[in-house]
Amino acid sequence: MNRARTVVLAVGLLGGLVACAAALRTGRYTSVWLESQASCELAGECTAAEAAAALRWLWWPVAGGLAVLAVAAVLLAWTLPPASPRVEQPRPAPVHALLAGLIAFGTALLAGFPLLIAAFWGPHAIVVALAAAWLAQAAAVLLAGRSARWGLAAPGQDWLAALLVSGLGAGAVVLTWQLSDARSVTVLPVVDAVVVATAVLAQRALRRVGHPPAWPSVAGGLAVLAAGMVLLVALLTPAAPVAPTVSPAPLAEPTPTPTPAPAPAPAAPPVPEPAPEPVVADQPCAQSDLTFRVGGFDAAMGARAAAVEATNTGAAPCWLEGVPVVVLLQGGRPLALQVGPGETPQGTPAQAQRVGVAPGGSAFALLTWRSYGGWADLETPQAVTVALDASSTLVAAEVDGGGAAPFDIADGGAWGIAPWAPPWN
Repeated sequence: MNRARTVVLAVGLLGGLVACAAALRTGRYTSVWLESQASCELAGECTAAEAAAALRWLWWPVAGGLAVLAVAAVLLAWTLPPASPRVEQPRPAPVHALLAGLIAFGTALLAGFPLLIAAFWGPHAIVVALAAAWLAQAAAVLLAGRSARWGLAAPGQDWLAALLVSGLGAGAVVLTWQLSDARSVTVLPVVDAVVVATAVLAQRALRRVGHPPAWPSVAGGLAVLAAGMVLLVALLTPAAPVAPTVSPAPLAEPTPTPTPAPAPAPAAPPVPEPAPEPVVADQPCAQSDLTFRVGGFDAAMGARAAAVEATNTGAAPCWLEGVPVVVLLQGGRPLALQVGPGETPQGTPAQAQRVGVAPGGSAFALLTWRSYGGWADLETPQAVTVALDASSTLVAAEVDGGGAAPFDIADGGAWGIAPWAPPWN
């Protein structure tokens, strides 16, 4: 039996490790804290559809590993040694139930922190953490039975009963979390303790059926259940608001009524500034008549933006149309970046248009990307080259981002380049 127990424990441990490894793997495909995209999306290594497909697939190793773990936990009962005769008088059922409830309450409190960490990791990790809490609480319930000097016919039956009682407590906690609002977090350990204590009392009462007197277990069970329900209602019922006490104001001497001043004349509503008239141009801009500059760097919640500004240095108006070619170099080497569709400053898809540029005026092309954090090289100097189209020669653009490497982007990343647009303000 010792060899069989070792095999069962090893198989259960292997199943748990597989489930844990799969749950940890989901961190790559789960949205980062305060971000709307997964880690692999931010690194440009996957799309949203690929991340969702990976999360669906990872449910298989998580569920399979936990199923192996659960089966091993049940089979462990058949590998335990036979029962030894009990000579000690078991403690009363209410004492046993109270002890089990207190141990379950402590176990639930200790499991709260791992479950909180798992909640940030994703649903796969939550399921794994719940399975671990179920087994830990089963061991605690078994310990409570040993402390109460009570057991069934064999240790294997005691272990199966502990698994059942712990499962009832864990199921009640999950059900309470699903049906209640965020305030239920504070009462989840109480729910677990009440259900576990009630299940232990029911177990003791059923064991005494046909062996009177059974009324102490029944009466104790009803008392503990009633006390637990009263405690839960008290915790879940919001406190009634207390009306503030208003003290009477002291009597004051009458004062003469002041003469109201004439109301000021209403201010005229602000007149919106008219949109600038579009520049009329008859010829396209020659690249030799333009200078390029990159500025207007902006960042918010992982989103990054900058603008390529093309200024007309010629003597006549001209027009720009289409998407420019922008190449980012780092250490003199072009970064391999995927170019996607551009956006407007409001985040909507940008539409191509013909933009007239007066002498001395400018047109803008917005660059947008997601922060690549630790993947980006923020020390090696960067440079930007721009061309009007693929047939034109790349020319250097002045960069006003500040620092040697203002673009936090790396090889294999993606950014959007919008078509030329008139000034946004």
